[in-house]
Amino acid sequence: MTAATPPVRAVLLDPNDGSRRRIRDWIEREPGVELIGEVPRLDLAVGFFRRRRPQVVFVGPHAKGTRVFEVLFSLVSSVRPLAVFVDGDPSDAARAFELDAVDYIVGPVTNDRLSLALVKVRRRLSESHVPTPIPLAGNRLAIRVSGRILLLPIESIRSLHARNVQTEIHADEAIHLVHQPLRELESRLPADRFVRVHRSTLVNIARVRQLRPKAHGDGTAVMDDGREIEFSRSHRQSLRNALFVRQSPTELGRASAA
Repeated sequence: MTAATPPVRAVLLDPNDGSRRRIRDWIEREPGVELIGEVPRLDLAVGFFRRRRPQVVFVGPHAKGTRVFEVLFSLVSSVRPLAVFVDGDPSDAARAFELDAVDYIVGPVTNDRLSLALVKVRRRLSESHVPTPIPLAGNRLAIRVSGRILLLPIESIRSLHARNVQTEIHADEAIHLVHQPLRELESRLPADRFVRVHRSTLVNIARVRQLRPKAHGDGTAVMDDGREIEFSRSHRQSLRNALFVRQSPTELGRASAA
């Protein structure tokens, strides 16, 4: 570990003392990881993440169920740490990867398995810090299309959709397919304007006109061009929160009634 390579800032999230102790003992033996805190209660997690800005959260087996996903999904991407789920319930794995979890350890939980998860964390952090050759230019997103650089006004973008390692951008004048993953483009867009509504979809909340919830908590967002985009139950609250913060009281009433 050199001065040029700072340790990974980690936090533990689990209400069980024994579970936290097991992960803590591994972290204390693992070079290049700094444990900056332990969160024993889910209601303390959001405030801690916003204050301390950990790079990764190790979610223990007793921090499970709908509530832990609501907490993590409620954080904007600039504050949300990478997530490694330790000894998780296999039935929760799909929701964890909607959150773009780095790893999901079902078992057995060994030091070697935890170390492999940390390798994945470091790789993800390294990818996120690779300088992009065409950054956000003012209120425009620079993308490469057919060998040229196109500057898209942010307000013209309605939604972005993951297509494997590519992203389909729906803008006013056209649909563009770019050779960049959704995660990379998300990091370059204003977090207060673009919200994840599904693991593979971002929407510009200024272009959302109505939410149509369904019985099981998922639903559709109706865009200003009439197109309907599905949102998942796990992203519903963060979408509603973003809309309510941005909208005026009059608009808020209309959105609440939707």
